[in-house]
Amino acid sequence: MTLIGFAGAELKLPAVLSSGMVLQQEASVPIWGRANPGETVTVTANWGEATGKPPTEVNVQADADGHWMVKISTPKAEGNEFQVRVSTGPETVELENVVLGEVWLCSGQSNMEWRISDSMDAARQSPDLSAEDISLEPSRIRHFTVSRAYALEPAEDCGGRWLDASGENALPCSAVGYFFARAIQQELDVPIGLVISSWGGTTAQVWTSAEVVSAFPDHAKALEEIRARGGEATLSETEIDAFWNGVDEAAFFESRFKSPDFDDGHWDTTSVPTSYDDLGLSGFDGVVWFRTVVDVPPSWAGSDLVLELPPIDDHDETFWNGERIGSKLERGAWSTPRRYGVPAESVKGGAASLTIRALDTGGQGGFGAGAAKLSRGDEWIDLAGEWRYRRGVPSASAGRPPAPPQVDHRLPSALYNAMLAPLIPYAVRGVLWYQGESNRSSADEYRSLFPAMIVDWRTRWDDLALPFYFVQIAPYRYGEGPEGEDATARLREAQAMATRLPATGMALTADVGNPRDIHPKNKWEVGRRLALFALHDLYGHPEIEPDGPTLRSATLAGDRLVLDFDHVAGGLQKTGPALEHFELQAADGTFVPAVAEITGEGRTITLRAEGVGEPKAARYLWSDAAESSVRGGTGLPMAPFRTR
Repeated sequence: MTLIGFAGAELKLPAVLSSGMVLQQEASVPIWGRANPGETVTVTANWGEATGKPPTEVNVQADADGHWMVKISTPKAEGNEFQVRVSTGPETVELENVVLGEVWLCSGQSNMEWRISDSMDAARQSPDLSAEDISLEPSRIRHFTVSRAYALEPAEDCGGRWLDASGENALPCSAVGYFFARAIQQELDVPIGLVISSWGGTTAQVWTSAEVVSAFPDHAKALEEIRARGGEATLSETEIDAFWNGVDEAAFFESRFKSPDFDDGHWDTTSVPTSYDDLGLSGFDGVVWFRTVVDVPPSWAGSDLVLELPPIDDHDETFWNGERIGSKLERGAWSTPRRYGVPAESVKGGAASLTIRALDTGGQGGFGAGAAKLSRGDEWIDLAGEWRYRRGVPSASAGRPPAPPQVDHRLPSALYNAMLAPLIPYAVRGVLWYQGESNRSSADEYRSLFPAMIVDWRTRWDDLALPFYFVQIAPYRYGEGPEGEDATARLREAQAMATRLPATGMALTADVGNPRDIHPKNKWEVGRRLALFALHDLYGHPEIEPDGPTLRSATLAGDRLVLDFDHVAGGLQKTGPALEHFELQAADGTFVPAVAEITGEGRTITLRAEGVGEPKAARYLWSDAAESSVRGGTGLPMAPFRTR
C-alpha cells in the first residue's frame, strides 16, 4: 500500500482494505475509511482496462465524523491483478496487487485457528492426499489473519495483513480454511481470499454483538457490571472489606495478627521474596501471614511513603501499623507487583509494623521475583531482611475473592468488538465457523445463542441469506465435569438445530476426530466437507451430497424401533464389523445398548434390545468420544441424534 500526501494526513483505510487483498467478484463491494470531515473522497479501480473500458470511479463526501463509504461493482474474476486508488485533494492511497475472486470469513476457536504448520505432518502421512494436494506452492489463495484483540466497544480497525498462502507465508494460515479454499479453488479456478478471525478457547458469546448477547441475562449482567465499573475489573472498598471480613470470620483468631502489638516472636523466620514451597508449604493453598518491623527514619515522619512489593500469588491484604493500606483481589493479581501508599498521617519515626496476609487459591503461592522496599522520593529502605511467617486458614475455608467481569477474550461481545466489527462490511461470499467446545457447559443456552449469533452477523453484513457453514465438534474424551455426562452430545444437538436456519450447513466429524486430542490433525477432510456445502449450494454442483445420513423418523414396530434416514444415496454402510453406539430407552428411563441392523434396502436401521419390550426412545453417538459406525454411500458419517 502506498500513501502519498502530507504529514498529518487524515485519509485512512482499515487494515483489511490493503494491498494484496482479494475482493469478492461480481459484487457491490464496500470501500470505506476516514478522511477530514466534509472532504470529497474518490475511489478508482482499474479492472475495466482489461476490456478497454475506463476505470470505475465513485465519489463520496466524508461525514461530520470523517467516516465515508462507497460501493463499487466488481466484474467476474479473470485472474488479473488490479489497483484501487483512494484519494482526496491532497492525499492518495494506492492499493496494489488486488485480485478478484471468492472471499470467505473463517472464525471460531482453536480448531479454526489451527495452522497449516501444525497439520502438515499428518497431511503428508495421509493415504488420501497426494503431494499436489498438500503442496504449498502458489495456489492463488490469499489470507488475512486478524491479530488477537478484545474491546468493550466496537473498534474501527484491527491488526493483520494480506499474504499469499504459499511457502512460508502459508504456514500461519488456518488449516481448515486453507483446505476449504483448495477444494473450491480447484473447481472454480479463481483466487480465493480467506479472512481469518479466530481465538482458541473462546465461546460463541464473545463473538456476538453486545446488542444481541444482552438478550441472555447472564451475559447482559456481565456487560452491565463491567460498564458500571468504567471498564475496569477492580473491586470497590466495600467488596474488599466484605471478602476479608469473611476470611476473618472463617479464622477469627487470626485477625489479631494485624495488630502492631501482636507478639510474633514464636513464628518462623524467612526473607522476602519467598514462595510457599521455600517455606515447606508445598501443596498448601490458603493464607500465610508475613510480618516485619520497619525502622522509619525520624526525618520521614509526617511524609507520604510508597511501599513496593514483588507480585504476590494470588492475593494479599497489607497493613501498616494495623491499618490496611492496600489489597489486590482481582484476577491476574498473582503476576502484578504491588505498589501501595502509606499516608503521611500514619508515618512516625521509629519502629513500624508491616503485615501482609497472602492468599493462594491454587498452584504456587507466595512472592514472585522483585524487590521489596519502602521509599520517600529518592530515598528508600530495603525490606528484604528478616520476616516472620505463619500458616493461616486454608483456601477451602477462606474462599475465593469475587471475580468481577473484566475486558478480556472471555467477556461477552469483546471479540466481536475488536476482531469482527472492524471487518464489517468487507464483502464476503460466506462464513466458515468451527467452535463449540468451550460452550459445552452451556449447551442448552447454545440452542438459542448460536442461531442468534448467526442472524446477528447476517444482519451486520446486511445479508440475511449469507451462507454460514460450520463444523460439528469432533469426538474427544473431555472427562468428568460439572456440565454433566451428556454435555457434549447436547452441544452437538444444539449445533444441529442451527441448520434450521436457511443457507446453513453442518460438516460432520464423527469419523475424523481423535478421542485423545481435542485438536484432531485431519483438517484437510474438515475443510473438504465444508467445501461440499459451498460447491452444492453456491457453485453449480447440485449433484454433490454434502450431508451424511440424518434421522428423519422413528417408528415403533413391536419391540423394535425402525429409524428412517435422509441423505442415504448409495445406501447405509457399516464402517466396521458391527453397528455400534446405538441405544434404546427402557420403560424405567434408562438407556441400554441396542442391536442394530441395516434394513429397508439400506435406508433404515432397526433397533432392538434384550429386556426392552416397547422402546420409548433411541439415541446414537450420545457420548463425548464415540466414533461413527455408519456412513452413507458418499462416505460421510451418520449424524448423532436422539429421538424424543
